[in-house]
Amino acid sequence: MWISCAIAAALAFTAPPLLPARPNLRPLRVVASAGPPPYEEAKKGFYVRPSAAVERGGGFFIPGLEGYKLRLAVALLLSAGLLLNRVLSPGEPGFSQLVSEVLGASGAAYLWAQVAAEEAAQREAEIAARAAALKPRVTEGEALREQMRRDLDAET
Repeated sequence: MWISCAIAAALAFTAPPLLPARPNLRPLRVVASAGPPPYEEAKKGFYVRPSAAVERGGGFFIPGLEGYKLRLAVALLLSAGLLLNRVLSPGEPGFSQLVSEVLGASGAAYLWAQVAAEEAAQREAEIAARAAALKPRVTEGEALREQMRRDLDAET
């Protein structure tokens, strides 16, 4: 008991004041502006550094956890939560719990479908990009092979 009183007393003495000792009153100035910046100017620089965007309230960002990976993490978390809720619930579930589980399971299934579709689309895009990058090399290899055949034929 005396430890909690000592902690409370220490916190009371170290807490910063809620209001400043002297309020800072300045007259308001009205400044006319040309209006909001165009869309491109307003957007430029906001997400250049994602941590700065989060500091300004620009959203949720975890490096490496983007796109379908974030949906996959949420789907896994939701599925695990539903499974734990079902396993750890005592007795037979009521109607309201069944409705909640059906809604949660359908949301998780929708997320799983989104993850599968987005991952497949990303994989196809990567395969197409690799094929496009290899096409000049294949053409170059065919030209080199043809040149070597001509050189061999010329020697014989």
